[in-house]
Amino acid sequence: MRAAVSGRNDGTTGSDRDQIAEFWARSASPLSSDNVTESILGCASYEYGGEYNGLMVFGISGANLQDPFDPSGSVPASVSGLNGTPAALISTSNPSDMILGVALQSTYGVLSPGSGYTLISTGGGYSVSEYAVVNSPVTNFPVTFSDGANWYWEVIADAVQAANTTPDFGLSASPSSLTVTAGSTGTSTVNVTSINNFNGTVDLQATVTPAGPSLSLNPSSVPVPSDGSGSSVLTVSTTNATAPGFYKLSVTGTSGSSSHTTAILVTIVSPAAGSLGIDASAEAGCGHNTNSCSATLSTLHGYDLIIVYAIESLDLQTACNFSVNDTAELYWTLRGSVSGRNDGTTGSNRDQIAEFWAVSPSVLSSDIITESISGCASIEYGGEYNDLIVVAVSGANLSNPFDPNNSLPGSANGYSNTPSMTLSTSNSQDMIISAAQQTSYGTLTPGPGFTQIFLNGAGLAVEYQTANSPQTNLTVTYVDDTTWYWEIIGDAVQAASTTPDFSLSANPSSLTLTAGSSGTSNVNVTSINNFNGTVDLQATVAPAGPSVSLNPSSVPVPPSGSESSVLTISTDNTTSPGSYTITVTGTSASNSRSTKIILTVVSPAPGPLGIDSSVVGGCGHNTNSCSATLSTLHGYDLIIVYTMESLDLQTSCNFSVNDTAGLYWTLRGSVSGRNDGTTGSDRDQIAEFWAASPGVLSSDIITESISGCASVEYGGEYNSLLVVAVAGANLSSPFDPNVSLPGSASDYSSTPTLALSTSNNQDLIISAGQQSSFGTLTPGPGFTQIFSAGPGGSAEEYQIVNAPQTNLTVTYVDDATWYWEIMGDAVQAAAPDPQVQQTTTFDGATISLSGSLFANTSTKTVAGTISVIVTNSATGQTVFSKTFSVSVGYGSDSTSRFALSIPSTPAWLASVCNVNVSTNKAGCTVSRDPDVNHDGAVNIGDLAQIALAYHSKIGDTRFNALNDLNADGTVNISDLAQVAFDYKLPVFS
Repeated sequence: MRAAVSGRNDGTTGSDRDQIAEFWARSASPLSSDNVTESILGCASYEYGGEYNGLMVFGISGANLQDPFDPSGSVPASVSGLNGTPAALISTSNPSDMILGVALQSTYGVLSPGSGYTLISTGGGYSVSEYAVVNSPVTNFPVTFSDGANWYWEVIADAVQAANTTPDFGLSASPSSLTVTAGSTGTSTVNVTSINNFNGTVDLQATVTPAGPSLSLNPSSVPVPSDGSGSSVLTVSTTNATAPGFYKLSVTGTSGSSSHTTAILVTIVSPAAGSLGIDASAEAGCGHNTNSCSATLSTLHGYDLIIVYAIESLDLQTACNFSVNDTAELYWTLRGSVSGRNDGTTGSNRDQIAEFWAVSPSVLSSDIITESISGCASIEYGGEYNDLIVVAVSGANLSNPFDPNNSLPGSANGYSNTPSMTLSTSNSQDMIISAAQQTSYGTLTPGPGFTQIFLNGAGLAVEYQTANSPQTNLTVTYVDDTTWYWEIIGDAVQAASTTPDFSLSANPSSLTLTAGSSGTSNVNVTSINNFNGTVDLQATVAPAGPSVSLNPSSVPVPPSGSESSVLTISTDNTTSPGSYTITVTGTSASNSRSTKIILTVVSPAPGPLGIDSSVVGGCGHNTNSCSATLSTLHGYDLIIVYTMESLDLQTSCNFSVNDTAGLYWTLRGSVSGRNDGTTGSDRDQIAEFWAASPGVLSSDIITESISGCASVEYGGEYNSLLVVAVAGANLSSPFDPNVSLPGSASDYSSTPTLALSTSNNQDLIISAGQQSSFGTLTPGPGFTQIFSAGPGGSAEEYQIVNAPQTNLTVTYVDDATWYWEIMGDAVQAAAPDPQVQQTTTFDGATISLSGSLFANTSTKTVAGTISVIVTNSATGQTVFSKTFSVSVGYGSDSTSRFALSIPSTPAWLASVCNVNVSTNKAGCTVSRDPDVNHDGAVNIGDLAQIALAYHSKIGDTRFNALNDLNADGTVNISDLAQVAFDYKLPVFS
């Protein structure tokens, strides 16, 4: 930022209300459609959640990019006033400058350029920019504007100096920042560019502050041709002893009397744990129309304890819950919380702090950490003020991060100007850490003996101190300049042990596998405090299903080093889709450590009739769309979306649905309600959409959009979506054909209810209900909850019925009397899949076949798996076992045929299977393999081979058992006819 000016202290707020800020940047090349964005922070009004803001951008050619502005001490100039003559005075030192002026006069008047100035741009008369070129130094040069009214105004004036015409050179580095792990190296290219036909040699020298990394330049002198450039490679070298931290590298180029410098910022990180202390911190604050807030954290050390203080304030609801997640997928645990400020507005506490923690096994780089609140959203704003403060503590005992004293974590709240609490500790060394909130007024600063980690001047602060002995009733306090409501939470992080030990981690720590496949994760065993020994590894899985193996199962770990083992997770086609937890435990003598891997197994085949997965999304009244991300465990699911909007102030409202997987969405039905007299029409609405998903969905973003609902006040309306994936539905005709479906109702009562009838022997009854503003809906008798939120929310429920229903009551339990809307529908089950289950004896072998096939009527394909086990009929010994994955098409006769090729003696066998899609029946026969030459297809080659052996029998030189398909000892017309019948049959081997 170059400069800023503020004005218009009109008595409304007790401070200036208008502001201009000047920023600048260099562009090394022409810009094409560069989107330049200004953002404001701390200006959001209670009424609107933001404030009027704008920007003026202009590109100035011919400026001196090394030193863009005139060096006179009078520039930039900034002035504000209340009159009809916005003006500023500047003085310059150069023979040639461009004088720039920008003025703002909000509310009244029309600004235009002053005498001698040329207009650059105007913001509708409330703001204007102008320029003039001067060809000699000026003193008290007036930068003026014409104004059509006497009112508050603000002006910034500056002077851009022209580019130098003296031959010179420029210096730059790419990249200009580096992150290097201690013990490794990094490089940056230093570019030397000719300016104004400079031609000569530039000598380079590199220095670093503070001392630590070593530097080298190759070459150290760079010849630069006229209008050309040269370069040198800067190498930054570190050792394991290089301290993690930030280092500034300066590369200086010298040629004659010209000297220029460029800087490179180097961050040294270490995968090893640091000593007990604050490694890094981050914070973010979000407005009252939000329900989550994010901050980005990078650390210098591995093995940090990450503490998140999630904070909300001024909520208008009686309940508020927090959750935390991050892009590095750490595992977050709620440690404790405190609430306060029962100021009579809601009858309950309105402010809250919650402490979460997680362990980071490695250095974090731009990890986005997000806290989310639920149950806090106000009717007025659709959210609530919420913040997070993130602290990374190095040197903590990650196995047991906190002091075991039962007074921890401590918390307190009150109304005074001395936020304080007491806590006690049990360890000889701890880090005492605390967070406090005092909303609305005052600024918190650290209390005696504490060091500030963060404070924002708006009521939030975090402090710490290191204690080297056990503490009894230690006072944790803050200095506050105002008497008001406050909350405080305090804790003690215990230092890591110095006893030799080891740690366990897995990468990746989560896997998704398709049933029938396998995956791997690397289990890393790392020495802590010079541990040296062998660690035995064992893996378990819960619930039972996948099989796991470790290679090797024992790893030798050297001092300060690490070793790894590969965990292989295997599934088969019978492994149930779902979530599994794999625990790997490492043991060495009395030391034992564990790490977990989360496994999700999915299946491309359809599941049984039931709820596969669900997801919800809710958005505030200043939005016109809302999204939720859905992942499923099965393919061939029916996806139902209930779109909802509430409290609209318009007379019509329409929905649409789309998703990133490109599914085809159909509107099934809708219902509206809550004609409360505000608009003369219904203000709440539910609509039901559906789509068929042919494959497993992975993070499919489903979005509902509303049109015609936007209020004048807010530019949108409360809208949400409930998404349900139903497995085992009949995708050709998803819903029961009964004319009562879908059912819907709306009313004003405490018993949201409708009646529906069905025609099928088996259906899944599904319903969604909405009761905006008050009350919480929960499932009615006989129904199972899919989702419920409240008060003033929505709910979903379902039940499976195994007989036709007449006037089945679909109802919700409601704890308030209010307007409600409800929809009900019935999803009909898919026809039973074709099954293969048979055993056949042929050619001295017993062949057992079992499996399930699925017919996709949309793509006209049959897919599934068939397991084949072949045993010797005489000995019972298994000679062949395999599960075949099958996918074949079918035509207008609804019949599909294929062959499974089975290696055997004296000749290969085949199971030729026939699937009738219209009857859902499947059957297989066994013979010798019609794919006689085993090239993967029954074709002319197989016919020719049998023709050559035609009329041969056992004992003839032309006889080959491969050609005797029915094993009757003779190659005859029966064998030739079978190959002809199976001609072009798909063969799976």
